[in-house]
Amino acid sequence: MAIEIYQCSGLNFEPVAHKYSFHGKEIPSVTSIIKRANLVDERFFNDEGRLRGTAVHEAVFLSIHNILDRNNLHKIIEPYFVQWEKFLIDSRFIPIKRFCESCLFNPTYHYAGKIDLLGNLNGRHALIDIKTGSSIIAPLQTAAYAAMPPIELYRPRRYSLQLKPDRYILTEYTDKQDFIKFIRLLRR
Repeated sequence: MAIEIYQCSGLNFEPVAHKYSFHGKEIPSVTSIIKRANLVDERFFNDEGRLRGTAVHEAVFLSIHNILDRNNLHKIIEPYFVQWEKFLIDSRFIPIKRFCESCLFNPTYHYAGKIDLLGNLNGRHALIDIKTGSSIIAPLQTAAYAAMPPIELYRPRRYSLQLKPDRYILTEYTDKQDFIKFIRLLRR
């Protein structure tokens, strides 16, 4: 089964280094721009949290593409994934598969990033950033992602979905100043 994922021509992502380049020139990522502004509390952004977040994102990606083997879920990841499934049932969110975990580039402001989800939530397009830890940077992240082609054409509402072992929390971000705040960080 072939998985179709949106590809931004000329954009390259190195997952181990978490670095982006566009036609060979390194460009900043949404996360690195926010980190550079010291808005990420590194005490809570540790190796365990990164590994857990990566594994949960991978499980969500595989489930969206109908290729997840539930028997292979690690016992630490399973409760987070159960909350993902509960969110899907409760919200009736329908992901647009080709945009799940897609790397994108903003040609106007020259930054890149990987969106988690774009889909339909309550009859509207929604951009959702999945978190297994803090969602404090999600307003800026989602504003930056929503301004990238072709996502901007969908004019999505912006959300974070915090997956916790015992519940999920869906938070909408409506402050139109979030993108302006992000651009100020980019220009620092």
